[in-house]
This record gives sequence, C-alpha cells and structure tokens, in this order.
Amino acid sequence: MKKVNIIFIFVLILATCLQAKVWVSPPYKEILISNDKSKKYVVYYTIGNTAENDVTIYVELKNGRQFLKDGAKNPGKPLPVSHWVNYDGEKVFTLKANERKKLVFFIIPPGGDYTDMSAFISFIIDEGTMIKSAITVPFYAIVKENAEFDLAIKDFELIKKSTDNLDYICQIKIIFKNHSNIHIRPKASLVIKDENSKPVKHINMGDLAPMFDTGDIQYSNDLDLKLGKGKYTAELYVKYYFFQKELKMSKQFEVNEKGECVFY
Repeated sequence: MKKVNIIFIFVLILATCLQAKVWVSPPYKEILISNDKSKKYVVYYTIGNTAENDVTIYVELKNGRQFLKDGAKNPGKPLPVSHWVNYDGEKVFTLKANERKKLVFFIIPPGGDYTDMSAFISFIIDEGTMIKSAITVPFYAIVKENAEFDLAIKDFELIKKSTDNLDYICQIKIIFKNHSNIHIRPKASLVIKDENSKPVKHINMGDLAPMFDTGDIQYSNDLDLKLGKGKYTAELYVKYYFFQKELKMSKQFEVNEKGECVFY
C-alpha cells in the first residue's frame, strides 16, 4: 500500500527567499483542457514583493511528468514544455518594493494521447548578492477527452490521539482505490451526526494531496474533533470538481468511556 503524507509541498521556498519576502500566487494551478490543438487557454500567476528593497526576477519553465492515455508515463522523448506552454512576457524584470506583477501563460493542447501533463514555473530571485533563491510552482493540465476518473473510497476510520474528560483529538485515516489515468486532487469533508441523525460537527478537510499512483492510496490527517460519550455516524464526502464526481461513505461508531472511537 502506498502512503501519501497529507502535507504535500507545492511551493519550494529557500531560506533566503523568506528574507526577500517574495511570494507567488496561486501555489499551484490545475486546468482541464480540450485535445483541440486550435484552442488556447490562459493561466495567470501573480508575484509580489513585500520587502523594502527591489529584486530582480528571472522566469524559467521546466518539464514535469507526462502521461499517456493508457496511464503509462510517456516512454518516448518528453514533450518539450515550450510545445504546450507559452510565456511571451519578460523573462527578466525588476520587482520594486511593495510591487506585484501579474504574469500570463498560454496553454496550447499538444494533441495525441496525452492525458495528464505537468510543468514547473520557477521564479529565480536575485537580491544583488551571490546567493540566489527561488520559488517553484507546479502547473497541471488534464486533457478531458483522454482522461478517465476511477476513484473509490475503500475504507476510513477515526483513531483517538488524546483524551480530556471524554473529549478527544483524533486522526482520520482514509484508504482510496485509484485506477484513474490522471492524477487526482480531491476535496474531502466529514460530517458527524448523533444517534438522532442530527449533525453535530462538520469538518472541511479541503484539498487532499494529489494522487499520482494507482492502487490503494492511504491518507491521514489530524482532526480537532471533540465528542462526548455516545453513538454517532460519520459521513465522509469526497469531491473531484473537474468531473463533478462525489463519493460518500458512512460508518457508525461509538465513543466509549476512554474517549475511543469504536466502529461497528
């Protein structure tokens, strides 16, 4: 079983970059594109400088992973990023103190059997010293005609981590079965209902770390969930917005005198 840490780093920031106080938004970008080579898609990134000094920014594009319709990684020569990502803006520019700048990237579908492509946009930061730092953000494009979504919730459980007067902080563990030929970044939420089916807690877990592998994928995340002794129902909802898919699994459990979750 492959395990994916819920803390997934999308932005690489060196220590010197923190001193420069340069930021990039969004930290990652995912779009759904057509396989029509005559179409063009627009993606925006914003870079800002909150420091009191000016910095020089170098923009670089780098290849990521590319997958074909059968789910295999592209076995041939990787498609150069310049063949499907176009940046006509300044490759080098000065970002003044407290200035922000919007950058425009164009995505051109490459055609063929590509399903899932990624690239990395690096912003090299030069503060006028010998040491340069960088912010690198990933970008993903999914080709809708070739993409296949095949994800299911195999199981989940809540595990007690600490107890204080029958209240507890727990960890949720989710096992997915993934057979998609694209990477999946689902959103998850948890609803807890009492024995009268009244909702007592709603926890939005937001975006989970992306799934790049197939088979059984396990996630874990700490939850600030405080419940007293009694019987409950846990309802796990998982959504994938590109294909408007929603998965649901319900499980009944009981919190005992020790504050432990006992699932039926």
